[in-house]
Amino acid sequence: MPPKKATKGKKDILLGNKATLHFYGTLIATANIIYLLLRMVWMYDSFAFWHWIGVGILQASYGFSFYLMSTSAKATYTESGVLLDVGIDLNLEGGMPEHFKDLIILTAAVQVTTIVSDYCWLLLLAAPGYAVYLLWGSLIQPWLTAGSESAEPDDKTKKKMAKKERKMQRVVYK
Repeated sequence: MPPKKATKGKKDILLGNKATLHFYGTLIATANIIYLLLRMVWMYDSFAFWHWIGVGILQASYGFSFYLMSTSAKATYTESGVLLDVGIDLNLEGGMPEHFKDLIILTAAVQVTTIVSDYCWLLLLAAPGYAVYLLWGSLIQPWLTAGSESAEPDDKTKKKMAKKERKMQRVVYK
């Protein structure tokens, strides 16, 4: 039997959540500063109206992801200051916090790479594409491929079921 996996305490989760939020907040600020200095100041002559729209989309993506991460990891305390709940562990594999972290990383990568080429804005299409992929795999495809429960079993299946029923009756009545 494999050994039991170690679990983290509330304080460890709280400290990990604070460190994660700090890291992603720093990532967002760094990407914005790099973009501001290089693209909006140094290369301002090539900065068009569409870039403002793109920056708005990037900021909305940052705000959405970071807000949902921070609210899901919000700790609750009693009036006396005792820690009741630490919220969701942002460092667990899988789940929504991981998707929010991926979205922040994708957005920062797009923001920095658009300094080099305007075609890098197309990388933002990876986010809705990945969302459609997740929806397809976890919700839509299983719903479409689920067989109807009223389908009649074939002869082999009927015989096997009858044999199991007879065997169960023998065991019950002995």
